[in-house]
Amino acid sequence: MGGTVGVRGTQTRWSEFNWWGDPEAVEVVLSAGLDIRLVPLDVTRRIVVPGDAVRALREAGHTDDEARFWADALGFYMDFHRGYEGLDGCVVNDPLAVALAADQSLATWRDMRIGISVSDDERRGAIILDAVGGAAARVATTVRAGDVLTLITHRVFTPWLTDALVRRGAEQAAKWLEEHPQ
Repeated sequence: MGGTVGVRGTQTRWSEFNWWGDPEAVEVVLSAGLDIRLVPLDVTRRIVVPGDAVRALREAGHTDDEARFWADALGFYMDFHRGYEGLDGCVVNDPLAVALAADQSLATWRDMRIGISVSDDERRGAIILDAVGGAAARVATTVRAGDVLTLITHRVFTPWLTDALVRRGAEQAAKWLEEHPQ
């Protein structure tokens, strides 16, 4: 999980936080000859645990330590997203990468040749498309967000949350992205 292809980054206009923080490490991974499967912000921004679900976890957390753990973890990100961008919920970037490792059919993929900017300017950590000598990568370009949220719910949240409640995050993310074009 990392980088951004066609949407605004989280650290700069062009850079996602992880790739911005250590583009030199990304460059090492890209040049290692590995089978690269990239899950960028372009698709992770579609996976939102809605605020109502986090609040339900907080309620369950009054009597259940595991629910409280999840409420605290997700609540931190929900508070960030609400304050930073007015989103009532939290984007769960990394769980999408895990879900796609378990079931690649939940996304569509495009083969690309990519590199990374290791500059110290505003493009630090930016993906360079069609980079000469870049790494061959399969990049997730779309995702079946509702199905991913169902998978996450069934594997993690079933004791406390309903599938219908968490799936609303896919609709919420789509609406938010439509209202906040990149």
